[in-house]
Amino acid sequence: MKRNLLIIIAIFIGTIAVIVTGNIIVIGEKIAQITHVWFLEYVFYAIIGLAIFIALLLPLIRIHRAPEFPSLETNECYDEKQLNELGKLLAKNCHYIPEKEGKRKEHQHQLKLDLLHAQGDVNQLRMVVQKEMDNRMEGNPQLGVVGINQLIKDWGKTVFMVTAVSQNSKLDTIGMMFMNYKMIESIIMASGFRPSNHQLFKLYANILATSVLTFAISESLTNMGDIAPFNIGGLDDADSADIIDGASDGGMTWTNAMRNFKIPGIIVGSATDGAINLLLTLRIGYITRSYIKQGSKQIKGIKAKRKVRLEAMKEAFKNAPAIVASGTADIGRKAGSMVMDVVKS
Repeated sequence: MKRNLLIIIAIFIGTIAVIVTGNIIVIGEKIAQITHVWFLEYVFYAIIGLAIFIALLLPLIRIHRAPEFPSLETNECYDEKQLNELGKLLAKNCHYIPEKEGKRKEHQHQLKLDLLHAQGDVNQLRMVVQKEMDNRMEGNPQLGVVGINQLIKDWGKTVFMVTAVSQNSKLDTIGMMFMNYKMIESIIMASGFRPSNHQLFKLYANILATSVLTFAISESLTNMGDIAPFNIGGLDDADSADIIDGASDGGMTWTNAMRNFKIPGIIVGSATDGAINLLLTLRIGYITRSYIKQGSKQIKGIKAKRKVRLEAMKEAFKNAPAIVASGTADIGRKAGSMVMDVVKS
């Protein structure tokens, strides 16, 4: 089963690569034909190659240059020596803080002082280490740090808005691959550490599998028919108390109006597509967070791995409704603003 899935993913990636490369070549040839300048075609290819390097390869280098960390959780059984080692690792790597107004160096210096003052007191040492970990997980506005938890929600919201508005399943698939990949990069940069190579490979496989699923879902929802949500049988229009403009003379009643009200299938399909992609994105984000928090040594065996996936899905379902509401409101505001601009012009 796993081998078949890898074969399907490889074929899927190969197909996307061929389609994208073919389109790039066609565009490059068209540019040369229209401008009658032959070398502009190769300039276009060079620009695309540079964009791919910046968007895909550079983040990959950053991810794998980040040090692997045993855990971002303070276990109660950690002794003073282990807490000291954790503290030193955290103080050594504070790149999650933006280098603005010297805040990174100032925080790094203060953290080292706090660790020094906490020597000999395990509880105080644990509090210092936990506070530093909370900065990375929950964020700290004073340091200009968003935090991993908020980053996952922000990326989920972006995925929901993009795929809910988009009507192209191929673009949805490529967009999902890119946004999930960038989300993992941002989580790793926010923590300052990365999961193990094996865990990273599994995350990349999850992204690819999710993209395949996204394509299948988008295709299945493309041709969805219109839906009449208020078409409830068994109601007599003549007995309706809510009458609109002369319904007693055979006009339209409220219930009749509701029966004839239909939501276009394209809207329902897009909203469903966006919500499903949101859940899949949140799941990958929370799995990545668990890998960083617990470390590779703590997640061993089928039961532990299954527990991580289950907890990730539970948290995804828990946070999805609020993100959908926020994303829908943002789409509505932007659409309303565009309409107003058109009306004013």
